[in-house]
Amino acid sequence: MFNNETLQEFLGSEKFEPESIHDFPLAQVLSSIHDGIVVVNEQGVIVYANPSYTRILNVPVDRVIGKKMKDVEHDARILTVLKTGKAILQEPIYLDSLQAEVVVDSTPLYKGNKIIGGVTVFKKMGEVIDYYNALTKLNEIKKKKKLKKNKDELKDPFKNIIGSDPLFKKSLQKASAVALSGASILLSGESGVGKEVFANAIHKSSDRQNNAFVKINCSAIPESLLESELFGYEEGAFTGAKKGGKIGKFEQANGGTVFLDEIGDMPIQVQAKLLRVLQEKEFERVGGLQTINVDIRIIAATNQNLEAMIENKQFREDLYYRLNVVQIRIPALRERPLDIELIAKHFTSQFTNLYNKKLILSSEVVQRLKHYDWPGNVRQLANFIEHGIILCDEPIIQTKHLPEQIFEIDYIHEYDSNDNEELRIIKALKASKYNRTKAMEDLGISRRTFYKKIKKYNIEL
Repeated sequence: MFNNETLQEFLGSEKFEPESIHDFPLAQVLSSIHDGIVVVNEQGVIVYANPSYTRILNVPVDRVIGKKMKDVEHDARILTVLKTGKAILQEPIYLDSLQAEVVVDSTPLYKGNKIIGGVTVFKKMGEVIDYYNALTKLNEIKKKKKLKKNKDELKDPFKNIIGSDPLFKKSLQKASAVALSGASILLSGESGVGKEVFANAIHKSSDRQNNAFVKINCSAIPESLLESELFGYEEGAFTGAKKGGKIGKFEQANGGTVFLDEIGDMPIQVQAKLLRVLQEKEFERVGGLQTINVDIRIIAATNQNLEAMIENKQFREDLYYRLNVVQIRIPALRERPLDIELIAKHFTSQFTNLYNKKLILSSEVVQRLKHYDWPGNVRQLANFIEHGIILCDEPIIQTKHLPEQIFEIDYIHEYDSNDNEELRIIKALKASKYNRTKAMEDLGISRRTFYKKIKKYNIEL
């Protein structure tokens, strides 16, 4: 630690007083160190001790300088180090003569291959314990921060899902957090909110990501075929069954994930077999006797109130609780207004690339999109943007390029917000020189809404 030329020069003298190192007074540097430091030459004579030696051991430095270490502390570890040439590190010591507990690092000092002395650095045992407690506390803080970061930080597949609204981010973070758990998940939310997108991201963030992700829309498959579609069938199981039979979706997904969309539309008799798959991980094909074992994760989705369906005996309560280990509600688009413009611009970029056009949304279109109710959610917004891009033959997409449904709202957003609705209509009529079609476009309302307002306020045309 201190085996520099300056130290070596003074080890042979009676008193160790190095002058400087890198333009700093070395004695001052050593004196400012909080740990106790004591240096001996090759004969074991103490040539230096810093002020912390006195602070820790309560022994004045001038009482030990020039004395042999064995006379000061006969069992000092530095004496062993001088004999063996091997360092002794982090060793707790009880000094009998001083009744002091310390932790020492004793290291030999060499000039070439020859030992010319040694240095011991030591701390009070109580200080070491304080350091340990502080380190333990620091590690706990770091662990909590890491857990929070892991909880808040989205896994990569979720980072590609567009949305910054706090309500939506909460759903994303929950889905990301449970992706690795392997638990069954129930995704709830209106049609078009992106339940399949969530399910796919959960699968890609799980340890099943390299295996199959099998999607089944329970409402799209006829009730008479759903059981054989899910569980497969044996040859001769029913009229029209293929020769050799057919494996079902659950077997196809073995080792992976099954996404059951519109789970509320699953017939009761099929629900019973699904419950067995969740509980026992086994089933038989339709018309078969052999039990088939599968390792699958189930992610179910619904836009229905399953609890109400349980009350009406339309959905099994035991299956509901098996599916609903973790429920994630995906908010409707109207509940996340901060995301509407963001998503609209994303779809604009996507569809302009698809149709080889260069278009942007007008500010009027953006405002209209923000104030629409979006009963079809993100899926409907994508449809509206694609519609506008296909019809637009100008550089900027205007409200006239959007589907007529966008105008089916009663509130007029244009003009000075301090004006009342009647005055806004009158202003629009005057600005358009009473061209009704132009006034409707400027106001951003449909023909039906326009004439309803004209009648309501008894405005003369």
